[in-house]
Amino acid sequence: MNSEEKTKLGLAEGWMSIGLNALLFGAKYAAGVSSASAAIKTDAWHTLSDSVTSAIVVFSFWFAAHKADRKHPFGHGGAESIGAVIIATLLAVVAFGCLKESFVKITSGSHPDYPLWAIWIVGLSIIVKEAMARFAFWAGDKTGSAALRADGWHHRSDAVTSALVLLSILICGTFALIDGLVGIAIALFIFHAAYAIIKDVSGSILGAAPSNEIKDRITAVVKAQSGESAGIHHLHIHRYGDHIEATFHMRFAPGISLAEAHERATGIENAVRDELGIEPTIHIEPQMESEGRAR
Repeated sequence: MNSEEKTKLGLAEGWMSIGLNALLFGAKYAAGVSSASAAIKTDAWHTLSDSVTSAIVVFSFWFAAHKADRKHPFGHGGAESIGAVIIATLLAVVAFGCLKESFVKITSGSHPDYPLWAIWIVGLSIIVKEAMARFAFWAGDKTGSAALRADGWHHRSDAVTSALVLLSILICGTFALIDGLVGIAIALFIFHAAYAIIKDVSGSILGAAPSNEIKDRITAVVKAQSGESAGIHHLHIHRYGDHIEATFHMRFAPGISLAEAHERATGIENAVRDELGIEPTIHIEPQMESEGRAR
């Protein structure tokens, strides 16, 4: 998928989420007010926060689509990771608000009264939000976007919280505190979703070590091009959204000329770029005689 297709898919997911979440928020908040349910109102605010995070997705994809410039020679793809962190932060804020309102509900001792239409709204929300989550996860996997996957977690957490709300409605008649307790469970689940998003994007932001898979793929390309058995070392991977830079050291036999070593290195760089979509930089080193005898 090229960058233009990726941007279109990301923007489509974001705008669709904004519209559906706004509709669901209005319906669920009305249901929460009508039934005096902390759990439903908390779930409604969670849904509204989805609209905010989807707006962040739209902005991050729009910004990431900007071409590289003098100040940003590797492009603006990192905006997607920044967007994912903002989404996770907003999730944590929403979770804190849910926790606070749920404790107030428990201490007040009030008992919600659910009209039938409110129950139908909550049930419909579960189906819609799970469908939105699946679409966001699919789009995130197809584009490799952390922001879309984060939006998917937000939708999934909303579907789960709505399911918990529906459970509380069904058993609230026999256990008056269930509404507040479900609100606490919702808050804890949202906290977990925020943690999962941060964990997913922290590697690229902090500069995680390259995986064994990418090491093996680069090594295979190098050996196919050079025939050298020395392999590579000091491999570093730098990610800027969908733009990936790789730097590594490679040893050549001492008798090879600088011109020939440069020609080989250029051929390897072209192969890595064409086959893996990674922009490589190779540092050339002489192979030690002891290494040659050992092989």
